[in-house]
Amino acid sequence: ATGRAMVSSTRLHGRSALRMCVLNHLTHEDDVRWTLEFLARTPVPSHLLAADAKDDSALAAAALTPQGRAMLSARGFVRSFAAGEPVVARWATDRDFYVVLAGQLQVRLGDDVVGELNPGDFFGEIAASDWGSGYGYLRTADVVSTTGATVLMVPREVLSDLLESEPAFRARVTAVR
Repeated sequence: ATGRAMVSSTRLHGRSALRMCVLNHLTHEDDVRWTLEFLARTPVPSHLLAADAKDDSALAAAALTPQGRAMLSARGFVRSFAAGEPVVARWATDRDFYVVLAGQLQVRLGDDVVGELNPGDFFGEIAASDWGSGYGYLRTADVVSTTGATVLMVPREVLSDLLESEPAFRARVTAVR
């Protein structure tokens, strides 16, 4: 927004990261330093700092062992949504998996409500599935917070690790797919 620099995002070890790729031959060291200082003094959104807010009982209900819950605590992101706010949109290309920590959500196809999600439920397993070379599936429905909700966003790489290391969780996810 300042017009001084352009950064993009990437995935690094399953987490979102900023990426700065200097291509302009007129870019100087002062420009890079200004950008880094700007980022250092920019407030981080609170949902990215809420690692301690994970509701362990909801994760236990998702058939995760203490080791699986610890993995999510280290590698997942807590997000809160107001009532009526969309969590994911049909046909979107994002690839995160979600576990409902608190509140209620509706799964919608157009104007039809086709499902309700409560703490311990999960969604996004289809879009998070990777069938090779980074290709995956689009979102197949809208998911909207109905009461105000808190969810744990799980990068697809973490979901893949969980499916390998958590047999009960893998069985639960596979049964839904």
